[in-house]
Amino acid sequence: MDIRRATPEDLDALASLRPYVHDIHARALPDSFKPSQRDAARRDAETWFGPPNVTVLLATQDDEPIGYLRLVVYDQPERELAYARRMLYVDQIALKDTVRGRGHGKRLLEAGVGLARELGIDIVELDVHHFNADARAFFVSQGFAPSRERLVRVLK
Repeated sequence: MDIRRATPEDLDALASLRPYVHDIHARALPDSFKPSQRDAARRDAETWFGPPNVTVLLATQDDEPIGYLRLVVYDQPERELAYARRMLYVDQIALKDTVRGRGHGKRLLEAGVGLARELGIDIVELDVHHFNADARAFFVSQGFAPSRERLVRVLK
């Protein structure tokens, strides 16, 4: 597997990989997430290449896209009651079903951690939905630990 920074020329590849992460959420939370659509996924991915604090890494195998990692650097200024904080946020990780369980997700995540180190950032954060036990177990196996919990109450 090769990992490189994605470019706008990779929009079709990114759009083709989006369902592997998005549709898990759409099935589990149909009131929040619409099923993925290629054109919408491509338009969304177009916005990833403007902000300077966003990096997208593309994983390929035999020149075929198999996954991506979308990362965002957040700089929180110091406030009266909180210290300044710089962190790398893992916004999305997608991997084709056919290549899961082979260490590719681990290598993608390691590339993101490597970017954090390159940038002098010592905090990497991510969110995982409660229903996604497989993802939670994977992230914990990669050294991530819970730091806070978001509770939701739906009023209907």
